[in-house]
Amino acid sequence: MKKLLTYVFITSFEAMLILEVFLIFNDYFAVMEVLNWFFPTNGVVIKIYLLIINRRQFSELIEYGNCEIFNEGFSDRGKTISPCFNRAIAVGKALKYIAIFAMISTTTLPFIDGTKYIIDFPISVGRYWIIVYFYQLMSLGLASIAVLGFDTSFVSFTTIAAGQIEILKYKLASITANISLDEDTTLEMSSKCRSVHQIKIGKELRKCIVYYNVIEKFVSKLNEMYTVIIFTQYVAAGIILAIVGQQLVLVDGLSGRFFSIGSMLWYLLLQLFMYSWFSNEILIKSLEIGEACYMGEWHYYDTPNKRTMFILMERTKRPLQIKGCKFIIVSLDSFVAILRASYSMFTLLTTMNSK
Repeated sequence: MKKLLTYVFITSFEAMLILEVFLIFNDYFAVMEVLNWFFPTNGVVIKIYLLIINRRQFSELIEYGNCEIFNEGFSDRGKTISPCFNRAIAVGKALKYIAIFAMISTTTLPFIDGTKYIIDFPISVGRYWIIVYFYQLMSLGLASIAVLGFDTSFVSFTTIAAGQIEILKYKLASITANISLDEDTTLEMSSKCRSVHQIKIGKELRKCIVYYNVIEKFVSKLNEMYTVIIFTQYVAAGIILAIVGQQLVLVDGLSGRFFSIGSMLWYLLLQLFMYSWFSNEILIKSLEIGEACYMGEWHYYDTPNKRTMFILMERTKRPLQIKGCKFIIVSLDSFVAILRASYSMFTLLTTMNSK
């Protein structure tokens, strides 16, 4: 019921914004202001729709959190994964605080600037303006809650993936340490003891390969769930940032609208950076798995175990990646590319407006 109510409010709000564009088509500044709200809310509608369609994949991703191999304990587990989760918590808090500030500045906008509506409404409704105001308030509030929940879920899943890769790296680098194998004990061992230790090493390596397979499947499910969402997020981001940037330049610097648009700009930038940063973490950490294999004192391994390790290293040369519609690799490089494209569009819009 809550999902349906949210979807009805936001989709009807979008329809209202489209109607407004047709009614104020000759007013460039007013059209840009409406589009400033239309594109972000359109993104929320797409996210909710895809979440409903892909709810099975979403449930499967949650189930991975209860996966036995993801919850195996060892002495340095907390120390290994805590940096990943600390960053996720920090980003989640930053998103929440900026969203709260954006909602406060947006809802108080009519009282600060002396207007009746959060978004200018071209149709006169007389004394019923308060209904339009609360309708806009509810729609934007529900959209903010929905997008905040969706974005933080992406942070959570990518953090789990990055944390599990860190654990895998730790296990690969400490195989010989876990079975108390060093150079002195190797020299003193009989051939039978060495054979027993090599069997233990082989078992640990196979466990690591199984672990890597599970992580790879988890990232694959993550791609299935978010690939279209990330593509629309990136494509829309360039347009939205350009429009919001132009609006920020044109409004009065001490008005309520300035703070409202400014907080939206900060949220959009942090949102785009968040998707790029945490996806980039998976990419970088997966490339480091091969190095972790090399750091695992492989010179103590016998030939079959070296072969097993080599196969794993070859597999990890193809990094785990988050992609938008299977061709946009989400990383910090793509984040910079979007900012450049957005700035180019911002320059174009500013030039058109000046003419």
